[in-house]
Amino acid sequence: MLSFRQVRVEDDLDTLIAFFTETASGEEEIEVDREDYLAFAKGKADALPEGFVLAEQEGQTVGELVLRVMPYEGKQIGYVSFVYVIPSCRGKGYSEQLIRYAEDLFSNMGLDEYHLRVAQSNPRAIRFYEKQNLVRLCEEPNNHGQLCWRLGKKLG
Repeated sequence: MLSFRQVRVEDDLDTLIAFFTETASGEEEIEVDREDYLAFAKGKADALPEGFVLAEQEGQTVGELVLRVMPYEGKQIGYVSFVYVIPSCRGKGYSEQLIRYAEDLFSNMGLDEYHLRVAQSNPRAIRFYEKQNLVRLCEEPNNHGQLCWRLGKKLG
């Protein structure tokens, strides 16, 4: 069973950057400006501290989860911005625990729905989220212009 702790931005910055660059890199090396990323991470921590967490297993950081609340079609919903599990720990049920954490937090906040986006080029992630009972809502680009599915789930 994973334990979750709120990100301590300055202490955890190297881990946050490593996880980000691992997911964003693809084939080319990506450079991250530490000061810019620090400001970005502090914004996430300030906005919803309990939604910006690291997952740990036996003292090792094995994943990250970034959640937020946002308006969508006239109401507030939960939004999963980032889910990450280190490669050596994939396939062990950790992603399910991250999603369960998100659903519990959103429910406790009184939200009745949450969404996320997943790249259409990532069939493994699409299957995982659909297995968690998220449904395809629409097709839309992410912030990098990559075609994604917006998936959503009603809570409660």
